[in-house]
Amino acid sequence: MSDFNRWYVYQHKDPRTGEIVYVGHGTLGRAWDVSRNRSQHPAHQDWMYELTERGHLPSDWTEIIERSLTKDQARQREKFYLQLRTYRYNRQRGEMNYQAKITDEQAREIYLACKNKEGTQQEIATKHGVSRSCVAMIASRQQWRAVTACLVTE
Repeated sequence: MSDFNRWYVYQHKDPRTGEIVYVGHGTLGRAWDVSRNRSQHPAHQDWMYELTERGHLPSDWTEIIERSLTKDQARQREKFYLQLRTYRYNRQRGEMNYQAKITDEQAREIYLACKNKEGTQQEIATKHGVSRSCVAMIASRQQWRAVTACLVTE
């Protein structure tokens, strides 16, 4: 079966506050699946479980924002939304790197460590468990620019 027009982009919005906390892409019931293994996003899964314990249903916090897409289109549209702003449960992907492996907070810590000259880039990379090139991209603000903007005092 072709995946043409079966994909969508969705958001999770806190029904108590209206805050958009997550943007993703999927097909079938992915957007509403609370029990899906989200080992990379345990706080997001805990948030969904908390809402269900308080009597909310997945339909209370899930909204489809774009539909009838191919998988590639859905992935690109998700990327577009993730570059607009930072969401509480999405991992920060940086402006150029769609598959980054660190969070916003880690990017801020790395940026401050570089700015405060807390070691060489290699030492900072080792301390934070990332590559030296990741540190260099954050230090030069080629990635995570939006996340570190509030820390720049130049």
